[in-house]
Amino acid sequence: MSETLLETLEPFTRLEPGELEQIRRIARPVEFGPGSTLIREGEPCRALYVLASGTVEVRKKILPGSTRQLAVLKAPTVVGEVGLLAGGVRSTALVRARTRTRGYEIPREAFVGLVEEGSLAALKVVYELGRLLAERMAKTDDTIAQLVTRLEEGGETQGPEIFRDTMMQEWGS
Repeated sequence: MSETLLETLEPFTRLEPGELEQIRRIARPVEFGPGSTLIREGEPCRALYVLASGTVEVRKKILPGSTRQLAVLKAPTVVGEVGLLAGGVRSTALVRARTRTRGYEIPREAFVGLVEEGSLAALKVVYELGRLLAERMAKTDDTIAQLVTRLEEGGETQGPEIFRDTMMQEWGS
């Protein structure tokens, strides 16, 4: 696994060289063609994906038979962090490759094994992912509060569309 890739992604930036090596040992190279599914909503999450190249879309079921795009993420980034941290939880969204996407899969089972062994590397990654998710949640909460205020005060007639479009812009940034 490329050292510079791990070192540039937020969950791994505080790891020492030996700790990075522990993560590299459990990571497996993966490649997805356009339209391939990395994570399927409602299924158990099996891995964290460290994306080195490509673009993925994140989609959420809104109604039976209907999904909405929440975000488009470009590498380098990580996806699958909720499933990695929340054991036994079903995936909260669909993640599908839009372009040829390459990277690394960190299997949940192997990562949990490192945590159970007391690996400082794994514990640091858990902490950083938790912090990243908390920041994303706070940003989402602020956006929702602003949208609700706008809808209530402005009498917007296109409420759901404005909400969707704003959330897509926020998640994509």
